[in-house]
Amino acid sequence: MTHELSSLTVAQQRELLTSKQVSSRELVDGALARIEQVQPELNCFVEVWADEARERAQFVDISTGGLAGIPIAIKDTSSWLGHKSTAGSRIFEHNVARHTDAVVQKLLTAGAIIVGSTNTPEFAHAGITDNLLWGATRNPHNHERTTGGSSGGSAAAVASGCVALAEGSDMGGSVRIPASWCGIVGLKPSLGRIPMTALPGLFDTLSHHGPLARTVDDVWDFLLATQGPSLSDPFSVLSPLSRPTSTSIDGMSIGLSLDLGCWDVDPDIATAVKETASQLTQFGASVHDVNP
Repeated sequence: MTHELSSLTVAQQRELLTSKQVSSRELVDGALARIEQVQPELNCFVEVWADEARERAQFVDISTGGLAGIPIAIKDTSSWLGHKSTAGSRIFEHNVARHTDAVVQKLLTAGAIIVGSTNTPEFAHAGITDNLLWGATRNPHNHERTTGGSSGGSAAAVASGCVALAEGSDMGGSVRIPASWCGIVGLKPSLGRIPMTALPGLFDTLSHHGPLARTVDDVWDFLLATQGPSLSDPFSVLSPLSRPTSTSIDGMSIGLSLDLGCWDVDPDIATAVKETASQLTQFGASVHDVNP
């Protein structure tokens, strides 16, 4: 039963919690059991905070927020006060965070139970997930393949059913690439939607926190929990988003570029994208070729 719990969506887990069919402790135990099962092959986690997660689950109030009692993971580039944070680098092998990033604090405020941190290439600067400190993370669908990067540990953790939701960061595709390669959902929100604790130089405006999940609904849960202003981010947006009341795309205008004007695209991928665009038009959207 425990492994089955970790494969449920956020919405399904929340329903079980509110109906008192399971406890947060049981959800956490399910996540930890699944991590123990897949970690030797996938190497998706670098830190697992099992005892702390179980303790937090014992005392969580499931009415405190949209993620209350739900096990999640954070990327090893995000800081949580008093917890190890290495950014995949031997330079920071023994580094312990001296502050909590805004996005992590919002997740905690929403009641989420952080079970561990996930692997990333050194300083998140690669499109695969491998480093000299922790080694390579493997794709849950084919252990001979990479997860992509740089949020590859988070993607593998979600795709393999360790957690329903994981935090990542994205500058040039670091959420979207591993989400695509692992067959899950990833989102890079607009600048300021999720507050970003100050990074050096231009990274402040280029790198954004984003969710990795198995469903679009779960992505919404993450977005609603982490959006909002923060004193740590002068670009953070004041006006909140609300969950859409309709999933219809009738009348929506969608721009499509297969190669962004500069990339070689595999013919099979191009065909798949075109087929998806055709399906969107069947639901009332209009698709227009664009050349950015």
